Amino acid sequence: MLKDITFRIIPLRRLDAEEMVHEIQGYPLLIGARGQSGYDVPALIDLLLAVSRLVAERPEVEELDLNPVRLYKEGLLALDARLIQKAAVREGHGLPE
Repeated sequence: MLKDITFRIIPLRRLDAEEMVHEIQGYPLLIGARGQSGYDVPALIDLLLAVSRLVAERPEVEELDLNPVRLYKEGLLALDARLIQKAAVREGHGLPE
């Protein structure tokens, strides 16, 4: 909706994930702005690291989309997810070594 994106190459380090969150234009809203309390930014950073690990460890994952992710004062929830495997896996042939 905001077209507020940032990219990194996996595998992410914690510093990478922290920088990604800080770079987006919506960051002030995440930490609390205009008298509003903030959201669970550490949970968002942990999610980025978990997704990075999953994709790095599972070469059969071609695409992974978590959209939207709802961030709460404590925790988060991916409301929709889509995972696409590489064609060789979808056809039951496995991946080349």
